[in-house]
Amino acid sequence: MTEIKLINTGNTHRFSIKNADEEIGTAVVSLVGDVLKLNSIYISPLARRQGIARTLLIEAIQYARLNGAKRLEGDFVPEGKTSADKKAAKRFYEEFGIKILKGDKLFANLAAIDF
Repeated sequence: MTEIKLINTGNTHRFSIKNADEEIGTAVVSLVGDVLKLNSIYISPLARRQGIARTLLIEAIQYARLNGAKRLEGDFVPEGKTSADKKAAKRFYEEFGIKILKGDKLFANLAAIDF
């Protein structure tokens, strides 16, 4: 795995991890006022369960904190379609202290998230 690359386009920030020349993971976020909006996290199927999503989310949270964000919001949209996939995604967010609210909305106070 190589280092994380950050691409900024206005309020949208894309964190990317490559293995050799192949992109294996991305996290796309937006900073709007004091809100970190988690737009998406995608990990290549062959690269899953290796801590890549965790690494990308930590980078995004640290970046957001440095830029004044106080909370995280987003939509809970698991990559997989099975109940096991959804449980794994739910557990992933809950390990960070991110709550899944009614309507599959993600929410967290960034100051309360500890890695």
